[in-house]
Amino acid sequence: MNRFSLCASALVFSSIVGCNTDAAVFVDPTVEKPALSIAKAALGTNVTGSFTLRLHLSARAAGPSQVSLTSFSIQSADQKTTFADGLPFQSDKPSPIAVAEDSDTVVTITVDTTKMPLAPAVHDTACAAGQIVVSGVLSDSLQTHATTFVSEPFAPTGC
Repeated sequence: MNRFSLCASALVFSSIVGCNTDAAVFVDPTVEKPALSIAKAALGTNVTGSFTLRLHLSARAAGPSQVSLTSFSIQSADQKTTFADGLPFQSDKPSPIAVAEDSDTVVTITVDTTKMPLAPAVHDTACAAGQIVVSGVLSDSLQTHATTFVSEPFAPTGC
């Protein structure tokens, strides 16, 4: 059988059987709709807001995953400067978060530092940057190491 025949056979077989090309065998996190306000306060800087974290796992995964959210930070759009690390956050789902194969689990994350304001300089440096990103770290039970992720750049309000 020549190379063309092999390729044609593979193409026909994959169209009959169906070919799952989704490569997310580990949880693939995506930050959606980030919205943060950075405001000066009497005792420092208050950061409030929320974003959606989509946790995707393909049908090709070895099994379901248990995800624990570790930390969130605010960085410059180029990720070279961290303005606030270890942000206090709340999740609308209890940890660990179950993610089944061939599914997306959507988690709403809320950030609020009003009870423990950040340093006053956070407002000035983050606002001067113009655009920021939310970065995070999670633990995926299907992996032996932490997974990091970053939002698309966005402009905070309150500046």
